[in-house]
Amino acid sequence: MDLGKERMLVLTMISEGKITAGEGEQLLRAMDNFDPEVPESDEEVLEPRFVSPSPVIPFYGHSHKPTVPENPDTAALTVALQAAGIERLTRSDLQELQIHQVTAEYVREMYALGVTPHTLSQWIELRIHDVTPYFMRELRQFDLADLDVNDLVELSIHDIRPQYIAAFRELGLTGLGVDDLVELGIHNISPHFVAEMRRLGFTDLAKDDLVELGIHNISPGFIKEMHELGYTNLPIDVLVEFGIHNVSGRYIQEMRTAGLTELSPDELVELRIHNIKPRYAREMIDEGLELDELLELGIHNISPRFVREMVQRYGHRLTVEQLINLRNHFIEPETLYEE
Repeated sequence: MDLGKERMLVLTMISEGKITAGEGEQLLRAMDNFDPEVPESDEEVLEPRFVSPSPVIPFYGHSHKPTVPENPDTAALTVALQAAGIERLTRSDLQELQIHQVTAEYVREMYALGVTPHTLSQWIELRIHDVTPYFMRELRQFDLADLDVNDLVELSIHDIRPQYIAAFRELGLTGLGVDDLVELGIHNISPHFVAEMRRLGFTDLAKDDLVELGIHNISPGFIKEMHELGYTNLPIDVLVEFGIHNVSGRYIQEMRTAGLTELSPDELVELRIHNIKPRYAREMIDEGLELDELLELGIHNISPRFVREMVQRYGHRLTVEQLINLRNHFIEPETLYEE
């Protein structure tokens, strides 16, 4: 590289008004830092690194002809980005755009479809998340107003495709915006899920209801299992409570085996809240205790062993209040036998 000739060229461009003094100073400083002895790395990188700052490729007004890179693809990309409002580029910018396959054709098509990224990073982000002109043309039919780059990226990240939107609209869910669609996608609420829920009698579910069901893993299969166990017509809030507190079909069946065969939804939730396990319930029932009694003893961490040893000590079963009082005063069974 003949630095003397390059410096003269820069000074000439400044004198002719093709570049500003500041731009010329950048180019001269970059030449001063140029080190031809530094070898290029063979590693594939996403953000190319250079020894010196990349010189600015200037753009000019209509009265001057721009200097464009020799590579025709790069030149076309430069012109397309200029038309889209990106008026300053470095060589490293162009290299990164090419790495992510942001081509002149892509820029022109997206810009013609009304997509107007304001920065190079937004153009790259669209490409990374596979937001294509085809995707944009399909979205247009759904009248999703004022989609910006962030909206498009969110839709793509959560796999919200035009077919997904169309299926919801066929089910009558026509007022869903970008945020609604993304929230449904995050919680795996599909049109098939909505159709299954309607077949089970939930014909008027709002978006927030669907999201709650998705968050707490209340599936159509779970509801069918509850129906088989005799819990039909459970409202959404009760189903959500079951999901929050892990009231499963297996838990209900094991409680029935333990002897609690007629538990209401509220009783199931309360038992789960206080971590009453089927084995604990069975042992307490064997000691002659009722549901409300074993629940109260469970809340106070009184074990079946404690109940049995109190019977051995006193010759009869103590009341729940007596057992709780003994437990609250840290009375262990073995201390009652001390002289």
